Amino acid sequence: MSTLIALVLFALGAGALLSAAHADDTDADDSGRPDPITVASNGQSFEEALAGAGLDAAWRATVQLGPIARGMAVEYDDEGTVIVVELLETIDAIERTTTLHDGVVAELRGAARARDDAVDAERQRLIERNKAETHLRGMRALLEVVAVDVFAGTGESDDILLGSDNTALIGVQRNERLRGHTLDEMWDRHRVATLALADAEAALAEAISSREELDRIHALLRAEATTLARSRNDLEGAARDLLPGAAESFTLARVPRASGLTPRAIEAYVNAELELQDTQPRCRISWRTIAAVGGVEGGHGTHGNRLLQLDGTPDRPIVGLALDGQNTDNFGEVVASIADTDGGRFDGDTVYDRAVGPMQFIPETWQRWQRDGDGDGVMDPQDLDDAALAAGAYLCNYGSQRDWEVWKSAVFGYNHSPAYVASVKSRHDQMRYVRLPEFEDVAEGEEIDPLIQLEPAAPYGVYVPMPIPEPEPEEGVGEAAPESG
Repeated sequence: MSTLIALVLFALGAGALLSAAHADDTDADDSGRPDPITVASNGQSFEEALAGAGLDAAWRATVQLGPIARGMAVEYDDEGTVIVVELLETIDAIERTTTLHDGVVAELRGAARARDDAVDAERQRLIERNKAETHLRGMRALLEVVAVDVFAGTGESDDILLGSDNTALIGVQRNERLRGHTLDEMWDRHRVATLALADAEAALAEAISSREELDRIHALLRAEATTLARSRNDLEGAARDLLPGAAESFTLARVPRASGLTPRAIEAYVNAELELQDTQPRCRISWRTIAAVGGVEGGHGTHGNRLLQLDGTPDRPIVGLALDGQNTDNFGEVVASIADTDGGRFDGDTVYDRAVGPMQFIPETWQRWQRDGDGDGVMDPQDLDDAALAAGAYLCNYGSQRDWEVWKSAVFGYNHSPAYVASVKSRHDQMRYVRLPEFEDVAEGEEIDPLIQLEPAAPYGVYVPMPIPEPEPEEGVGEAAPESG
């Protein structure tokens, strides 16, 4: 695991706000996910994992393979395993970080709503407190007026008493009693208003405290969301940095049960079939036939411990034996004698021709059948894209590849050896175990021919092996010639 991923996961685990809230999700992820190498070994699962992190478009641009080749099942070497596992661990960290970030953002929205409610409540409590304060001031003013009036009224009673006006005296006494009641009532109202103001101030203080606490929670959540967003951005950057290495590892990984075959080689063979479907539809050749020939001829570009590179060429040119009429090929047969036809342009030999490239074209044959399979403007027999399309065109020249007799004639024409035909047929059968993926969701702008999605059918009828002639007896073997008379 990279240092960046470890640091981010440590930081996420240390967050007190989130560790409890997301503990169940973390346990479920740990117990339910397939291990990274299992995901990485299935091209479709790998791309789905990349899509989950929003990296599928970047992956397609980096890996530069069509959807069929991208969906292949592969086996990595040790170095490839390391980089794809690191990429998937980074993707896992992105997904976890995104989940936590989304959770925090949801909590942040809730906190924002609660804070807005608290602000409204604080504003309402402030209004109520101000009303209570205004009411108390009014009660205090009225109390003062009543108190002054009572004091002034007491003086008026004295004046009336001194005048011995009994009728007036009775009225004054009644007014004094009324004023006394009014004064008591005003004191009660003043006390009630004072308590109401105290209650309003307490409610306001509580609202302020609640709003301040929500402000604090909101600020913490916002800071946590910002930290998680930055962590996610850092992880996405790390994942994008890993894409080129992972793309190369996947493109050049081994396809199970097919020696030397890689997604890069599959890309060349499938593209050749697609092209020939358009240009020579009656041929109905399958990528399986082209791959079978490519496997026998040049090990899909890996003959002699070579490596088929991202551009479709082997890391060292593949050049066969000198066709001098003396060398013996892999099937134990003496090669034909073919004098140089290209001035050494393709094979580096100015005396004899040599078969060149992953599909082992003789220079003279290449110059007749050469094709530009990858559209780069160059026709190179060392380029598997070009050579696979040229080989398919050569085989299609014999007729429909859906007939075993035609198929055998075409393969025999490629190399005049029944043993060679048998070897290609064996490779052809081996390709049945190479399952092409069926993408349900194809990226926008990409198309898959429906015939290619299906496992390609073998030619019709029962295959009858070509008879392989018995080897000629060596000299000195057999009956002795009779002695002469």
